[in-house]
Amino acid sequence: MSVRPHSAKQQSTSQPAVTTAFLQRLEADMQYRKQHLQEKQKQVRSRGSGSKASASGGATEAQDMKVLQQFAASRADMTDIAAALTEDTRQPTQHQPQSRSSPSASALEENPPSGEEQASTPLTRDGAVEALAERCKQSLGLTEAQVAAVRKGSGAHRVRTLAALIRSATFMQRYRGDLETREARLQELADHWFKRTQFGEVVPEGRLARFHKPVLTAEQREAADVAAAQRHFVTLGWDPSEVAGGGVDALLDALLARARLLQETAQRSESLDSSAGTAQQPATFGGDGLDSLQDWYLEKDPNAGAADRDSSKQQKSPLEESVELLKECRKDQLTHLEHLQGSRKLLAVFRVLRSQRFVRATEADARRRQEHSAAALAALEPRHKQLSPAEAEAFYARLLEDSERRARNREDLRQKAFEKEAKKQKEAQDALKAMHKKSRAHAHAARSRPQSASGA
Repeated sequence: MSVRPHSAKQQSTSQPAVTTAFLQRLEADMQYRKQHLQEKQKQVRSRGSGSKASASGGATEAQDMKVLQQFAASRADMTDIAAALTEDTRQPTQHQPQSRSSPSASALEENPPSGEEQASTPLTRDGAVEALAERCKQSLGLTEAQVAAVRKGSGAHRVRTLAALIRSATFMQRYRGDLETREARLQELADHWFKRTQFGEVVPEGRLARFHKPVLTAEQREAADVAAAQRHFVTLGWDPSEVAGGGVDALLDALLARARLLQETAQRSESLDSSAGTAQQPATFGGDGLDSLQDWYLEKDPNAGAADRDSSKQQKSPLEESVELLKECRKDQLTHLEHLQGSRKLLAVFRVLRSQRFVRATEADARRRQEHSAAALAALEPRHKQLSPAEAEAFYARLLEDSERRARNREDLRQKAFEKEAKKQKEAQDALKAMHKKSRAHAHAARSRPQSASGA
C-alpha cells in the first residue's frame, strides 16, 4: 500500500519525455515530406524547361535566319547571298562540311576563282553566312575578331552570332543617324530663333520682344559705350565738357589711387594677427577733390545714379560705388588703366566698372539661388519638435514615475507568485501527510486483524 504514491510520481515524470519524443518524430516526418516535395517540383520544372527550350530553339534559329535574309535582300550587292540563304528555309541550319565544289569565303579570298568557276559554283548555306560576314565587315564596320567569331561557329551558332552582330550594328547606325538629325534640327532652330529675336530687323511681338537687340556695328557699339561712360562720370560731379573731351585723366588717376589704397588697406588687415585685437583704421581720402565734386552734384540732383545702385542695401554715392568696384580689380589691371590716357582711359575705366558690376550681380544671383535651394531642401526635411525646459523636466518626471510603477508591479507579481507557490507546497505537504496518516491507519488495521482472529 505504501508504494502507490511512488508509482504515480514515476508516471507523471515519464509523460513529458514521451510527448517530446513524439514531437521530434513529427517534426522529422514533416521535414522529410517537405524535402520530397521540393525534389518533385525540381523534376517537374526541369522537364518543362527542357521541352520549352527544345521547342523555342527552332523558332529562334528561324528568326535569326530571317534577319540575315532581310539584311542581304536590302543590299544590292548581296543578291547572291540572299538567294543562297532563301533556299530551303524550312530546313534547320546544320553544319555541313565544306566540299571541294563549295569553297568558303576565306578560301575564295585566298584563291579567287575565275569567272566561269565562280558562276558554276553555287554558295552553300555556310558559305553564304561567311560571305555575308565579310561583306558586313565593310558595310557595318565589323572587326576582325567579330568575323572570326562567326567563322569559328557552326550551324545555328554561326547564324545566331552573325544575326546578333547585325542587329547591334544596324541599331547603332540608326541611333547615330537620329542623333545627327536631332542635333542638326536643334542647331537650325537655335539659329532661326537667334536671328529672329536678336538680330532681326523687325522687332518680334509678344514675349520674344525682350530678347530683341538691333543690329549694331562695331562703331555703333563703341559710340554707345562712350555715351554711357560720359553719363556715368557726369554723375560723379565732373564737368561734362571735360568728360566729353577726355580731359579728366587727373580725376581718373585719383579714382584709381583710391581703389589701390583700399586694396592695400584690405591686404594689411588680412595680414594682421587676429589674436592681437588691434582695430584697423579705415582708409581716409582727402586732397583729390572728388568728394567735393560728388557732394556738389548730389546737392544739385539727389536722385543721381539711383537707378544703377542696389536699393536693397544702404544707398551709396556713385563715387563710393565706383571706388568699391575698382577695388575688386587685379593690381596689374589697375596699373594698365593708370598708363592709359585720354578717351581710351575714360572708356577702359567705364568698361571695367561695368564688368565688375556684372560680376557682383552674378555672384548675388548665385547666392540667392543657393539660399533658395537650401530653403527648399530644409522644407523637405522632417521637423522635430523642440521641447522647452519645463516640458523636458515633466517628460523625465513621467519617465521616472513610470519606471518606479513598473518596478512596484514586478515586485507585487513576484510576491504573489511566491505566495501562490508557498500555498501549493503547503497543500501538497498537507495532502502527503494525510496520505501517510491514512496509509498508517490501514497498516495498523491490517496488523490488528490477524491477532483478533488468533485470540478467538
